[in-house]
This record gives sequence, C-alpha cells and structure tokens, in this order.
Amino acid sequence: MEPSPDFTEELSSKQRIRAVIIFVALFIFACVVCAILFRPALGEAEGLARDLLSQWFESTATPDFPHSTPTVVRTPTSSSLFNTPVTSASSVRGLSAVEGPRATFTLPSLPPPVAATPSPTFTPFPSTAPTAAYTPTITPGTVVPVGSPIALILTPTLASASSGVVIEGGPVKGDIELIELPATLEFDQETIRVEFKWLWKDKGCQSPPEGQGFEIRIWPERPGFGPLGVMDASDQDAIFCDATGGARMYEVGNLRGAPGVMAVDGGVFRWDVALVQLDPYEVLNVAPSRSFYLPPSAPAPTPTPTPFRVASTGGKIDLIEPQNAQTLPDGVEKVEFRWRWSEAAACELPPQGYGFELRIWADFIPMGAMGNAAENQSQIFCDPGSGLFSYQVPNINLTPAVKENGGGDYRWDVVLARLEPYSLTLLSEARVFRLPGD
Repeated sequence: MEPSPDFTEELSSKQRIRAVIIFVALFIFACVVCAILFRPALGEAEGLARDLLSQWFESTATPDFPHSTPTVVRTPTSSSLFNTPVTSASSVRGLSAVEGPRATFTLPSLPPPVAATPSPTFTPFPSTAPTAAYTPTITPGTVVPVGSPIALILTPTLASASSGVVIEGGPVKGDIELIELPATLEFDQETIRVEFKWLWKDKGCQSPPEGQGFEIRIWPERPGFGPLGVMDASDQDAIFCDATGGARMYEVGNLRGAPGVMAVDGGVFRWDVALVQLDPYEVLNVAPSRSFYLPPSAPAPTPTPTPFRVASTGGKIDLIEPQNAQTLPDGVEKVEFRWRWSEAAACELPPQGYGFELRIWADFIPMGAMGNAAENQSQIFCDPGSGLFSYQVPNINLTPAVKENGGGDYRWDVVLARLEPYSLTLLSEARVFRLPGD
C-alpha cells in the first residue's frame, strides 16, 4: 500500500523544518565555539589595530613650521570604535550578518595623540666684514736662542704703520726704541766692528729684572729668514749705557761672523733688540726692527802656489814702487813697496835660510822697516803674472826712521840677506821718496 500524496507532502514539510532547526542550532553552536576559540586572536587584532591607528595619527599630525601656530585635530580613539555595538548588517558595508547574541569588547583607552615636535629652524649667522690679521711667511717658527746651531727660522711678520719698520717674532710694547744705523755700513773688509744702540724709554740705565736681559738680533731681509741672536743675552755686562741720555750700546766685534749674516753674502739685513727671559728662553718685548745694507765680502784671493826655491843668491834687485823722488799722499799710513829679482822670474824663493828685507833711512844709516825680517818673510807676496815681489808697511809713520825724524826725504832699498846669522848678500840701488809733514 502506497502512502497518500498528502502524507508524503506533510512528511517532507516536517523534515524540512527539522533540517532548518538543526542547521540553525549547529550554526549557533559553531558561532559560540568560534567566539570562545578565537577570542585571544581578537585581542591581538585589537592591539595591532591600536598601533596602526597611533602611527596614522602621528603621520597626519600638523607640523609646527617656523612662524606658524600648530593646530591639533582630535580624532576618535580606537576604543570608541570597538565599544560601539553593531546593530545591523547594514552597519558594515559589504558584509552580512545574522541577528543573535552580541558580544561587546572593551579596550583600554589610548593616550591622546602628541603633536609633532617642530623641526629646528636654521638661522644663518650674520655676515661680518673680514678683520685684518698678520700673514705668516712660509711656515711659523720661533726665535733661536743664543748658542743654538745656525738655522733658517720662519716667523710671522706684521708690517707696522710706519714705513720701513717691521715687527718680528715677539710682543711689542713700544718702550724699546732703536737708534738708527747708517743706511749703508762702510768699513774695511778686515774691520767689521759695529755698534748697535737703543733706548729703553723712561727706564734710563735701569737694569732689566732678575732673569731677563736684552738681546740684539740680525737676519737677512729675505723670505724664509727670522731673527737670530748675535750676542750672549746672559752677559748683560757687555752692554754699555750712557747715563746722560740713557742710550744703551753693544759692539759686535765681527759682524760677518754673526749667524744672521753668515747665511748670505751681503745685502739688506734687519736688526732689532728684544727683552728676553733667559731661562727658559722667551721673548717678552721686542722693538720694531730696522734695516741696514752690508756690502758683499771681497772675493777670496786666488791662492798662490808655493814657488820653488832657487840656489842662487846673486843676480840683480830692481826697485819698482814708490818711484824715485815720489811724494806720498798727505796723511798716508799704509804704503806698498815693490821690487823685482832677476833670479826669480816665476816668483821663486831665495835659498833656504835667506830672505828679503826692506830698509828705510833718513841719514846715512839704513834701518829695517819690517820688524823681525826672519819672522815676517811670510808677509812678502809675489804676483805670478808680473813676477814682482811686494811688502806693505802697515803704518809708515811707525817705522823706526820716520818715527824718529817725522816728515821729509827718505831713502829705501831691498836687500837679500842671510837671516841667521844675519849678513847681507845682495843689495839694490837706493831710491828716494818724500813724506809730507814737519
């Protein structure tokens, strides 16, 4: 017997209702299980959302630029978003939901967003005009104390307002004043004594404080040179002071031997006077330097090769200068006598133990004019080009004959003599010269 259609439809309807109820119950059960299982994950999602919102707030905060007032816009916190319940599926765009029990999550409130720290504003320094400053030479250096090895010293140089005055390597207090030297120093090549003078203003001849002293310094006026001491600053007794005017004086006995002069051969030099602390050495005060000109030294004479000696003591001696009856200049001191010996055409010397002697006299007795003839043979020179012998009398007025008789007519000759014991071997003819004076 087959079931009626009505029964079949009723059965199918009941089955559908039962299936729907079971589906809904299972769905609700699944939602409850998911809520229980995924609650920790929702907490992590909440923290992540809070961090993202905080970063977004910081990135969109209005910066505080210079000369502007920052404006802070308050944005709803993330807690308000999570604490607002969803009442319908239309609340979330693009999602569908089924009405049922609603779970509410409460999150701690986030701190309000902090306004961004304004960026520092760059303020340029006001431009200033360059100030005048001294320009050092090739590399800065220091003054060499007396007794140090000779060296080329580089020191800063600052030109002062007065023309021709240079300030070198030391503080200038203005109380040391140099007394100017002649622009050109004229002196004999053998006599190089120069006196340097200066004043210590308002101090008269007062001595420097204990442990201090004056020092004279000289150097070439060329790039790369600086002050070099020419005296022992510890020997202040060598400085003379004139009590009437307060001028201090120091004499350099051999200027060409000074360290600052030996470096070059003549030219323009500078000199100054410094007040120094002796130990440790330090320049305390220095005078503005001044310049002087030193002529180049004479070229060194070409050494004459030592001539051979001849065996002969004969031949003839001819007198050359002064000429016969010649009148010497008034006030003359140095006089050079020249002669030729026929046996020494190439400047050969007399035999060993023999030598020449110059004699001068006013009456009938010849008198030696060379002092000790044996010792002074080395003062007789010979010119290889002309073959002439010569001897220079340092001061004609100090020879025995002139010293005894003064001005007038004198005879002179040259003899070749055996020196020890003394005996004449060859005589020249005598000549006459006139010496002005009484």
